Amino acid sequence: SGDIVAENVSLPADLGEGDYIAVHDAGAYTIAMFSAYNSRQKPTVFGVGEWEDGGGIEVGIMVEGEKIEDTLKGWGFE
Repeated sequence: SGDIVAENVSLPADLGEGDYIAVHDAGAYTIAMFSAYNSRQKPTVFGVGEWEDGGGIEVGIMVEGEKIEDTLKGWGFE
């Protein structure tokens, strides 16, 4: 959507491919406003929450992302 969630933010030097960055209090329109323009796949939606005892956080998948196979089926390829 072109939203700017942060500017001039320092990230860890060892951040690499396969790592995740959590952006708190964002993403309400991730699926509701999603567009498949140019055959983009829907992204996986993760939820992050604190354990009730305050001993850590939990990350879980709330909505599975679309796979390339799903997109190809939409174009009639099986």
